[in-house]
Amino acid sequence: MQRCRRGPSRGTSSVQRRRILAPASHSRSAFDAMTHDLPIDYREGKGAPSVPATLRMGQQRLLVAGQGLARSLPFDDLLPPERTTDGGRSVVLRSGGALYCRDGTAWDKWAAAHGHARELVPRANTVWPWLALFMATLALAVALGTSLYVWALPWAARTLVAVVPLEVDRALGDASLKSVELDALAPSQLPEARQARLRLAFAGIVRKAHGDKPPVHQILFRKSRDKGMGPNAFALPGGTIVVTDELVELLADNDDAVLGVIAHELGHVEHRHGMRLFVQSSLLGVLTGWVLGDFSGLMGTAPVVLGRAAYSRDAEREADAAAVALLKANRISPLVMVTFFEKLAAARPPAPADGMPRWLGLGIASHPEDAERMQFFRDAAQSRS
Repeated sequence: MQRCRRGPSRGTSSVQRRRILAPASHSRSAFDAMTHDLPIDYREGKGAPSVPATLRMGQQRLLVAGQGLARSLPFDDLLPPERTTDGGRSVVLRSGGALYCRDGTAWDKWAAAHGHARELVPRANTVWPWLALFMATLALAVALGTSLYVWALPWAARTLVAVVPLEVDRALGDASLKSVELDALAPSQLPEARQARLRLAFAGIVRKAHGDKPPVHQILFRKSRDKGMGPNAFALPGGTIVVTDELVELLADNDDAVLGVIAHELGHVEHRHGMRLFVQSSLLGVLTGWVLGDFSGLMGTAPVVLGRAAYSRDAEREADAAAVALLKANRISPLVMVTFFEKLAAARPPAPADGMPRWLGLGIASHPEDAERMQFFRDAAQSRS
């Protein structure tokens, strides 16, 4: 008859028994996690109340036991565990029930000790890495788009305009003038003598500054029919400079200020800002059409683009510098432009209620801000250069 092995004697302490029974490969904490039942709350199905229970690891199954409760759950019945806001662990069952452990740390240690951390320990929240990646991609797209609009498009426009014949400017300017006259301008009501005196005075200061090769231009006086235009002046491709009656009336006692305004517009003509603006807008339209697949109406919108869009900050600064050079060449103080801006601010109507951009030109262009430009003219008046 084969003898059975004797277990530890009754005199052996509980600690000694644990040391005898515990596998040598596991520490005490791992042993505790592997042998102790894990307190949980168990819910039988959706809407059913939760009942206290204990969870024990079986052979590829979880054993749930409680008062009047005994369940054996295969791992296939478990959905991925989730961290709860109170630090616990929640596991929804495909069959409709749920397991919940208030002590999330104990759950994780218990699962890891049994070698089932992959199935039972919640992974880090994957939403945040994806959200961070999305935000980084969006920021990169915005940065690239801004760089394209602020630097690449103006550079491309300047490069293309350099090879465009001046005849194209004149044709585009004529078409734009017809559109603007139909939309917002009426024949001038200024006396012919007043118009002639201003044209003659401006021709004189241009000749003194540029000699025998002044920029090709013509000055037209028109009355504003659009309330959003008011006292204004603007230059179109090809050299047409439109000055409104309201601007001349605003500066009725200061012809030098009127000449300064026209000098600013001549700066736009000299640097071909109107053509550059059109080319830049067209390039943007081509890019948009390439993305959206619609090129229709691009050329037909040229008068609207030139009539409604404001020049860029750099274009306005170039025109301001040209005006200062012209005024100083004729011993006219750039402070006349400060006077113009001050009177314009007092007479300027409120912004249009429909949200439409204001008309192109010195008086109403919003880039740069008037305060910055006034300071530029003040500094230029003090400078000896």
